[in-house]
Amino acid sequence: MSINFGTENIVFVPPGGLLRVYDLQRWQVLAVDALHAVLAATPTGADAFSAKLESSLGTLRASKRFSPRAAEFGALGAELDEALLSRPRDADPEAAGLAERLAAEGFVLWARVSDAPAESFAEEDYDEHQGAAPGPGRSLPLYGSLHIERMDDFESAVPRVGAEAPFVLTAPEERGFAVAPIPVEEPLPLVHEFCGARGASSRGNSVNLSPKVSVEPEHILCAPLHRVGRSFFATLYGHLSAPAGPPVLAKLDPRAMRAVAAVLERSRYEAPAGGADWRCYRRGGDAVHLYYGLPGKESDGVFALPGFAVAASADGSHLAEPRAELLRMLLDAALGAQQQ
Repeated sequence: MSINFGTENIVFVPPGGLLRVYDLQRWQVLAVDALHAVLAATPTGADAFSAKLESSLGTLRASKRFSPRAAEFGALGAELDEALLSRPRDADPEAAGLAERLAAEGFVLWARVSDAPAESFAEEDYDEHQGAAPGPGRSLPLYGSLHIERMDDFESAVPRVGAEAPFVLTAPEERGFAVAPIPVEEPLPLVHEFCGARGASSRGNSVNLSPKVSVEPEHILCAPLHRVGRSFFATLYGHLSAPAGPPVLAKLDPRAMRAVAAVLERSRYEAPAGGADWRCYRRGGDAVHLYYGLPGKESDGVFALPGFAVAASADGSHLAEPRAELLRMLLDAALGAQQQ
C-alpha cells in the first residue's frame, strides 16, 4: 500500500491558527486546534497495533530476505511502542459524542501514523506543531491506521469508531474542537486563496466547493499533525460528505451577477459587509453572498472562479431547504425561470 491517498486538498495551519473545514451545504465550519492537538493510541488501538506489529516482525525475522534487517525492524518496533503504543488514552464521553454527531452529519476524521511524511508534506511540516497546551483537554476518537514503509509496506488499519476507535486526538478544551455556523457577515476564505476541492491552503482552510462552482459531494483533506518519536509522522485526514439536497449556490455570468445585485438592492437588502471581490446582502434573517472573480485552480485551467451567489441564511435558518428556496426566488426575480 501507499502512504498517500492521493488527495490534493493539502492544508497547512499557520502559527496561531486553526484547521477549519467549511461545509457550504450545511453552512457550518468545523475548527480543530491541529497545532496543539496530540495523537495517542487508545487501549483498543494499542492492543491491535501491537499484535499485528509483533506478528509482522516475527514473519520478517524468519524471512531469508529480511532477516539481515532484523535489528532495524526491532528498533522501529521499539520506538513505536515507546512513542505511541505504551501510553494509551481513552476518549472522553463529550468528545466521543461530538465524533458521533459529526459522523452522522457526514464528516469523519481519521489519522495515519507512518514512517515517512504522507501526501506531499515534508518532514519539517510536522515540526510546526507547537505541543500540547497546558490545562484540560478533550480527546476525540478517530479512525486510523499504522503504516511502516520500511517494513515491506506494513499496514495495520483499524476502521472502527466509538469505544473501539484506535486513536484519540487530544486538543485544548478551550478551542480544541468546535462546530459553528459560518459567520454570515464574513467572507469565505476563498477570497484569499483557492482552498476548495483539490486545492491547497497555507491558511488552514478547506471548503467543499469545486473549481466549477458547485458543492463537492465528497471532500477529502489532510493536514500534518506532529512527529511520533523520531521516525514516525502523524497525519490528520478529514472526509466531508455533502447531503443530497437543493442547490444553495449558483454560478452566474457577469450579466446575471449585475441582475441579481440589482434585485437585492430593489428589495431593500442592505450590504453591511463586502469588498472588491465579495458582497454580503442582508434583510432581516435573510443573507446572500455574491462573489466575483475569486482565485481559481490554475492546474485545472481555472485561473479565476466564475462569479456565484450563495444563500447563507433564510429567515435566520441555515438549513439547506429554506436557503435554496430563497436563492430560487432571487434568481427567478433577476433572470426569469426560463433562463436558469
